[in-house]
Amino acid sequence: MNKQDLFPYIAYALDDSGEPRNVENAPDDARIVAWQCGFEPLAVIVWSYTGAELPDQDAEEMAADYLEKIEWFDGEPLEADYIL
Repeated sequence: MNKQDLFPYIAYALDDSGEPRNVENAPDDARIVAWQCGFEPLAVIVWSYTGAELPDQDAEEMAADYLEKIEWFDGEPLEADYIL
């Protein structure tokens, strides 16, 4: 799986301020974090508004925190299946 494969599945976009953003505003170095949900993944694209590179752990934490906030998980957040 690569970034291009996941683009159609991006459901949420946010920067490290924690606020939802438009996918179109994502910089080229944005990270895509995805969880496999049946046949299709749910992807969240995240980035730092300061331009800093996000390590895997930070990107996953940002995406999971947001999904937990909107109550997407049924219980505790699961480990992401893809971080690209």
